[in-house]
Amino acid sequence: MSEIFDATFRPRRIEMTTVDTIAQAIKEKKALEFAYHGFERVVVPYACGLTPTNEIKMIGFQIGGGSNSGVTEKLRFYTAADIAGVAFSDAAYREATEEDKAVFAQLSKIYEQI
Repeated sequence: MSEIFDATFRPRRIEMTTVDTIAQAIKEKKALEFAYHGFERVVVPYACGLTPTNEIKMIGFQIGGGSNSGVTEKLRFYTAADIAGVAFSDAAYREATEEDKAVFAQLSKIYEQI
């Protein structure tokens, strides 16, 4: 039995999803920049997972950009489906505090965490 080998085959480029990008940023301790609810934001991601209501959320500390409340430096939950144009940022990484890490318990399943 002969095998067929196509030397011209090129695998498709697989695009990273928002969740993939978040997970990589968490592993590599990198900040992210993205649009979210009408504002550009710079966020240090700490965890990503599933909530009890089956939404994929990222927990991260916003270090720059805008927000509806006007408060920018704050730990927040971000719904992954609402994040647009996510990219790695050169912004300085902010280490999570124990208080920040305690919030991870609000996720029912964690995909990635610091």
